[in-house]
Amino acid sequence: MVEELIYPDDGGLYAVGDWKFYCFYGEIGLILQKRKKLDGSVEYKLCDNEFNEVGNKGKYISSINSDLPLALRMEELSISAKLLSSAIPKPFMRIDLFSSLNGVYFGGFTPFPRGFSMFWKSWGERLGMMWLDAQERMEGDMRSGALFKLYDEIASLVKGE
Repeated sequence: MVEELIYPDDGGLYAVGDWKFYCFYGEIGLILQKRKKLDGSVEYKLCDNEFNEVGNKGKYISSINSDLPLALRMEELSISAKLLSSAIPKPFMRIDLFSSLNGVYFGGFTPFPRGFSMFWKSWGERLGMMWLDAQERMEGDMRSGALFKLYDEIASLVKGE
C-alpha cells in the first residue's frame, strides 16, 4: 500500500495538521487542531465554529499551544465539515480533515463522542445541548421527507444494490 504524502497548506516540511470538527447535523460545535511535532509529541488548540480560540476547556490541558496558526484553508475545512455532517443522518459526527497545498483531504469519521467527559462542565453542557438540537432537527427533516441522497447512494453501494 502506498499513500500520498500530504504537505501542509503553507508548504512547510512538517507533519500536516489534523483538524477534528465536532459536528452536530450540519453545525460545528468545536474544532480541535492537532499537530505532531518532530520529536513525536503532540500539541493542540481548541476553537469555536468561528475559529476563535476557546483556550483550554479541560481536554489536553498540558498540551495546549495557543500559538498554533490556523490553516490557510479554514473556510474550506469548515464548509466541508458542515456539508459532510448535514448529509449523514446522525446527530453527532466528528469529521477529521487535513488542509494541504492541494486542497482539503478527508481523514475520517468518528460517529460517537469520545472523551466528552474530559471537557469542563460548561462545554460538556454546551455540546450536549447541540446534540439534542441536532437530534430534533434531524428527526424533523426525516418526518418532512427530506432525503439523505448522498447517504442513501453510499448505503446502496455498500449493500451492493
